[in-house]
Amino acid sequence: MDQLRIDGWGVAQADLERHRGSAELPDRCWLFRSPTTWTLGTMRRSVRYDDADLPRAGSATITSRTFSTVAEVAEEVERTYIAGAWIELLDAGYEHDADLYRAWVPERIRRDFHGASIHRKDLALYTGLFAGEAVPAPGRQLRDWESEAVEQMAAHLVTLGFEVLDERPAVDDTPNDWGDPLLGGLRVRRYGWEATGVVRIDAAGEVFIRLDPDAVAG
Repeated sequence: MDQLRIDGWGVAQADLERHRGSAELPDRCWLFRSPTTWTLGTMRRSVRYDDADLPRAGSATITSRTFSTVAEVAEEVERTYIAGAWIELLDAGYEHDADLYRAWVPERIRRDFHGASIHRKDLALYTGLFAGEAVPAPGRQLRDWESEAVEQMAAHLVTLGFEVLDERPAVDDTPNDWGDPLLGGLRVRRYGWEATGVVRIDAAGEVFIRLDPDAVAG
């Protein structure tokens, strides 16, 4: 009888899909840890079907890879599997391990921020994001409209479960890659951690916040 021994305890399990183009089934993955190492165990499966769409042949390969840090595990998962696979594994394991929780929090806040947009027609410069007619954007003619938009975003984050600690000035008004100007910043707390987000607005009047990756602390 063949045995594959892994030293440690299980902290996460997920089915992860390899890069697009693979016809085989997703890998069934287990993440184990010990006091000094992390081990990713995988079962790679394939099934062949007959003309009646019934399984007639298949195979499975079980392997394990050992890493020293969570960051090394993340790098391997992101290299091997499709985008978002590492987040899937974090979602499956953050409640069972403190180190996975520390890796999960920034990703969770980033996703929360992506879903926190506010649409303001009175601040729109065009009827569409990439095309459309120009519109007058009367809201941008008001005094301190930038601060008002940041305050509105702060109030919206509170409804989503964040604690807003303070507002940060827009110290750098350089637009992002899409040309969206920076309105300000917000320091928030959620999941036991603090983070800073930058608030911007696009040409269609969408006020949005994105995580400052260098400003997340437990």
